[in-house]
Amino acid sequence: MHLNEGTIITCEEGHEICELVDSISSGDILRSSSFGNFKNSNIQPQPQDAIDGPSSHCSICGDQWIKPVGIRIRLHTKEYGWVF
Repeated sequence: MHLNEGTIITCEEGHEICELVDSISSGDILRSSSFGNFKNSNIQPQPQDAIDGPSSHCSICGDQWIKPVGIRIRLHTKEYGWVF
């Protein structure tokens, strides 16, 4: 799977969180700097933040937009739902 720069990241309920500012593919190492243009008072995760920490949840409803699944990281997108 490949996601292009500008892909909208949402929580499971569909609230917009941010956009990808870099294109990414499955297997790539995700960095906090890959995300930008945060919306709805969501905050950009910092490199030291835990993936299941406060910045991983929607500021509106509390649902996740990024989560660990085994050794992989999953992202929720507006277009595809959960990917990777």
